[in-house]
Amino acid sequence: MSVNQRLTLSDVEIYSLPRALEASIDLHDFKCEKENFAEYLYLMAPEDDRNNVGKFWIFTTHQKSIMGYVTLAMSQLGHIGHMHKKEMPF
Repeated sequence: MSVNQRLTLSDVEIYSLPRALEASIDLHDFKCEKENFAEYLYLMAPEDDRNNVGKFWIFTTHQKSIMGYVTLAMSQLGHIGHMHKKEMPF
């Protein structure tokens, strides 16, 4: 796939991190110009996911090549979980 080629949602598979590991997607194959992002994915993300520090979503091609990932940082949501329903701002 060339750099200038546009992708559509039908070109992408989306996995939670545990499901990606079950599907034998190799996290070490992910390359990024920010090398520490790639290293984080395979060195620390699985443990952070298990410990609910963050939840990770992996985007792959149909051939299981990782295109990227996003992280939902649970620490940013922690204070909302302790609020009573009537105190929530939304």
